[in-house]
Amino acid sequence: MSTLYTTEFRCVDCAAAVDVRVADSLNANRLPEARQWVLDRALFQTACRCGRTVTAIQPFLYVDFDRGLWIQVLPEDQRPAYHAREPVVTAAYHAAFDPVRGPRFIASLGSLVTPRLVYGYEELREKIVAGDAGLDDALVEALKLEVLAGHPELLRQGVVLLTLDAADAGSLRFGAYAFPPGEPGELVGDVTVLRAMYDALAGQIAAVRDSYPALFEGVYVNVQRYRFEPEPAGAAPSALTI
Repeated sequence: MSTLYTTEFRCVDCAAAVDVRVADSLNANRLPEARQWVLDRALFQTACRCGRTVTAIQPFLYVDFDRGLWIQVLPEDQRPAYHAREPVVTAAYHAAFDPVRGPRFIASLGSLVTPRLVYGYEELREKIVAGDAGLDDALVEALKLEVLAGHPELLRQGVVLLTLDAADAGSLRFGAYAFPPGEPGELVGDVTVLRAMYDALAGQIAAVRDSYPALFEGVYVNVQRYRFEPEPAGAAPSALTI
């Protein structure tokens, strides 16, 4: 079910109190507009009287059984601790669809969705875009790495992160983000690749799994996991940067 309610936030520009409608969970099957809020990048937003748009940063569960989505959304600043959150999210998923605790059909309902952990509303949006296009999200993340590796000019431009913005039968469009030293990430353009590149990866999925095993092993399926992957005990610091 969807649990919408209103809570008070402060505008960062004028400090005025602003009531923003948020939720602890959103079921896109029962509340179809929730999916559109995410796609429109309008989730949990209210306009302040000063003209600023106030966005409430809210952890919540997003569910869409038609598209196979069961997604725990957490604030972006909690991403470095993803390795500690993954088992918690996995346990919550199994508890939610445990036939011992609920009706017999609950396990079948759980089989319709795949548990995922995301940080921030843009990562949630990526999962919805991928689900709409029938894309495997792990293969999408592997494709991002392949695109960056195959286009060194992007790295020279400071692009170190791609986010899936749109997809259709012929192509996938990614937003390209750069992270200047000491500054937040900024969108600097977009990159469009042929759907055939994704299809080629799908055709050799075993090799892709061998190349990027971390993308297929947990519920946090995003290339940013490599930035915060814990080092094995006694290992030297990693030089990997994404």
